[in-house]
Amino acid sequence: MSEALASAFSRQVTNTTTTGTLSTDTCSYNGDIKNGVAEGQGTMTYHAGDREGDSYTGSFVNNRFHGKGKYTFKAGKNQVSYEGDFREGQMSGYGKMTYGNGDVAEAEFKDGKCNGQGKCIKYNGDVYQGGFLNNFYSGKGKLTYAKGGYYDGDWRDGFATGRATKLFESGDTYKGEFVKGKPDGQGECSYKNGNRYVGTWKANTLTGHGVLYYSNGDVYTGDWNANKKVNGHIKFKDGGEHWAQYKDDKITGPYKRKYPNGTILEGPVVNGKINGPGTYTFTSGQVWEGNFTDDLLQGDGFKVESGRRFRVVFKDNAI
Repeated sequence: MSEALASAFSRQVTNTTTTGTLSTDTCSYNGDIKNGVAEGQGTMTYHAGDREGDSYTGSFVNNRFHGKGKYTFKAGKNQVSYEGDFREGQMSGYGKMTYGNGDVAEAEFKDGKCNGQGKCIKYNGDVYQGGFLNNFYSGKGKLTYAKGGYYDGDWRDGFATGRATKLFESGDTYKGEFVKGKPDGQGECSYKNGNRYVGTWKANTLTGHGVLYYSNGDVYTGDWNANKKVNGHIKFKDGGEHWAQYKDDKITGPYKRKYPNGTILEGPVVNGKINGPGTYTFTSGQVWEGNFTDDLLQGDGFKVESGRRFRVVFKDNAI
């Protein structure tokens, strides 16, 4: 209750009574009265002004909501109900807030807002348990999703921002940095299919430098953009390796492949296959130079051995 209302009530009644009614242009009170003011248990109903339609039932001290009570009021177009502790006219202490959309918050309140530790059950079944600041999730908290999974970690201004662990509905688990609910920064994700990525994220995508450990034992190390490989190296489970550039997650341009037996292939990838000038380098030191057509050496070329070059003709990767 405002100072103006408190003053108005004080002027209206000066005789001490047990129960009664007080009223102003904007509200009316029915309940205990002491020394001309609302004191004890009662109900305040607002019929005009900014609080028109609001009502409070509970404890009063010197015309103010103070102690235990229930306050029903408007928040925008929604009707909201708070039941709990009040101090000097403000929701302050521990209380339960029920929102028009079905959300229910049970938390510590200060100066009329959720401030401190508490719990919020969302209309869709999601449940948040943790810190609040000025009605927003803040500090440390855990949001458990009704459809499965959870977010457990830092919050800022109501957003999942900072470091946390998130279990997705899909079964994937991410540990690392978040910005406004999305993996962003450095983090590690263990996928349900057995793959694991460690590296840089941007807006919930693999963007930047990182390492992808495949469930089959292969390992890719390199750069990413929007979940697609850009430039990097793969170490295969069988001991082979390749170095490649990518466009739309497909190998293109300069390419180098080292086979498990030590043989090295180098050449340009065009339309998914080696096409153009390239080489085979064998562990013996021998080198084949020529032109590839759809992954195969074809036509005139050279064999380099012991420092000497010999003209040869290739057909389907053979001399």
